[in-house]
Amino acid sequence: MKPPFTEVTIYPFTPLQTVSLHKHHTNHTNQQQQLSSTTEFKANFLFLANLLSDLGPLADLLFSLARSNSSTLSIRDINHSTLSIRDINNSILSIRDINNSTLSIRDINSSTLSIRDINNSTL
Repeated sequence: MKPPFTEVTIYPFTPLQTVSLHKHHTNHTNQQQQLSSTTEFKANFLFLANLLSDLGPLADLLFSLARSNSSTLSIRDINHSTLSIRDINNSILSIRDINNSTLSIRDINSSTLSIRDINNSTL
């Protein structure tokens, strides 16, 4: 059985790449209808690694895209593989909402995705 996603780690020195932010949400009046929008941007991950040290503007971008209560935000590369976000020390960053609660990351089937370190241990 194929796993629900493939984790791809983008290290700080990766060349310029296109990354898609997919926002999926389901219309509650019709569970069959699924709406999605994609925002693509090019990012130099050396710049992003420095930016992530304080989660300033990137956090604002993530929160603005995930503001709807019924939306799940996934970050995927151009091959639709899920990206892990790491800081300049290669530590995986936790993403928290304004109340400092950890945000759950879910796949398109609303299954919770586990985030694992390089030794395949759940973080």
